[in-house]
Amino acid sequence: MSGKDTNNVNVRIAGRIYPLKIKGEEESTILQIVDEVNAEINRFQSQYKNKDIQDCMSMVLLTYAYDIYKAKSESIDQPNLSDKMLELDHLLDDLLSK
Repeated sequence: MSGKDTNNVNVRIAGRIYPLKIKGEEESTILQIVDEVNAEINRFQSQYKNKDIQDCMSMVLLTYAYDIYKAKSESIDQPNLSDKMLELDHLLDDLLSK
């Protein structure tokens, strides 16, 4: 990703700063995801006080990986769902642009 449409953003996850280059329109989504990831890490730290930060980050990663796997499996079972979602998205875009 390069060019004028990218922003340099520093995000903090579990106390560490990570520099990212992201598209401008993706920035708010990325920041929202970072907040959610940090909240999940904090939840695991509160729930499992004897685990270190690496363990908590691994559990968050596993949770997200499971959710993605499950969503992919469900979309295979319902192949038309993603097509219908795209169609609905286009219709909403058309309505909002008027």
